[in-house]
Amino acid sequence: IFGLGNTIWLNIISLVVITFALAAASIPACEACLLYTLEAGHPDGVATYAIVSSLIATTYSAGAAIGAFSAGYLVEEIG
Repeated sequence: IFGLGNTIWLNIISLVVITFALAAASIPACEACLLYTLEAGHPDGVATYAIVSSLIATTYSAGAAIGAFSAGYLVEEIG
């Protein structure tokens, strides 16, 4: 892509950029989820923070597993 070869350094730089982009996108999303939870009337405490954090981590992990399974299935079926 863009005339660049497939080198280890290009892969490393790409992974670093993707990691920073994911962190930059997930921090405001987590904060928004917490603010919406507090606006819904839940108490502002450690338990609420733990529930929101665990739900985000669970859905992220489930998405990673389901996404990998779906992609493999689609590649096998469609090609």
